[in-house]
Amino acid sequence: MVEKRLGALPVAAEFLRRLDVAGIVDEVCPGGASAHLTHGQVIEALVVNRLTSPAPLVRVGDWARTWAVEEVFGIEPALLNDNRLARAPTGRRRRTAGCASTTRRTPTSRTTTPRPRSRRPCLAPGTAALAEHVLATGHGRWWTDRTDAPRVIAVSCAGHALLAGDPTAVAPRDLVPLAGHHIKAADRFLPVLGAAFEPFTPWERMLYLHRAPASSPPLPRGVSVRRLTPQNTPALAALDPAMAWIHGSWGGPAALAASGLGWAAFRRGRIAAVACTRFLGSRYEDLACATVPEERRQHLALACVAQLTEDVAARGRTASWSCSRDNRPSRLLAWSAGFRLAHEYVHYAAGRVNGATRLATAA
Repeated sequence: MVEKRLGALPVAAEFLRRLDVAGIVDEVCPGGASAHLTHGQVIEALVVNRLTSPAPLVRVGDWARTWAVEEVFGIEPALLNDNRLARAPTGRRRRTAGCASTTRRTPTSRTTTPRPRSRRPCLAPGTAALAEHVLATGHGRWWTDRTDAPRVIAVSCAGHALLAGDPTAVAPRDLVPLAGHHIKAADRFLPVLGAAFEPFTPWERMLYLHRAPASSPPLPRGVSVRRLTPQNTPALAALDPAMAWIHGSWGGPAALAASGLGWAAFRRGRIAAVACTRFLGSRYEDLACATVPEERRQHLALACVAQLTEDVAARGRTASWSCSRDNRPSRLLAWSAGFRLAHEYVHYAAGRVNGATRLATAA
């Protein structure tokens, strides 16, 4: 058993999240394409280090190994070496102006836009990997407030959205494309988001990282678990429409089947359960699974997730798992599959667009 100090790390992590320290630093000082940690993540680690162990800034990696830094912040201690820490304060580079020339002017555009060149997505787990997923796969949409030097960037995929930048640069009416989405944004965006949508409901979420081997229960007779291939597209398409969300982040069953990033439990040629990478990042892959209702309580989803986590590890990445705090079955499945809680956060369910009168007043 490995024991680590927890102390005030969860409290510090919550305040850093509310202040959006990493997001602000990464916006001003975007890191290189090959960086394992963004400058914002390093600065957060240094802040916590000063709060918990105010000593000279050397051997921070050793400090991180004795404290639960990896469990709370998702940062591997080995990455906090002296060379990496020395680069963080001087990481500022000349900012490139604007996005691709075809980017629409305001967030109300309904046209898919190319990747913004002025901001690199944060290498973070969970839904935060959505931005990298959209860049890598082309499934999703980007919006900016203007073409040159955008002040606000939003990206959406499969009913989820990330929003970053300066909230004073947009009015509530500009956020129309995000209606019906689950939005993750810094607290500074809450006033304009609350004015834009009715209802606008906070939703407590839990983020897990894969840290232990998965349980391996025996499969029922007649069931086999195997990787999805393009030949399985008809079986995916035949799933109940209520399960169509499982391939929503890939643009449909054909794209998921061809991605090589899904596993399914088959019974008599039909899919009984399926697990897949929902958001594909360069360091993390956020996973999801679904089971046909009449096939539940047979550990079929667990068997699929176990195979998928082995795949993710073989690709040199870490699997993450996101679910509602109230979703006890999902939490139990995550634990059985070897996931351990990293942190809790809140995203917001945006309802319909608010009334014109209130929008005009808020604007």
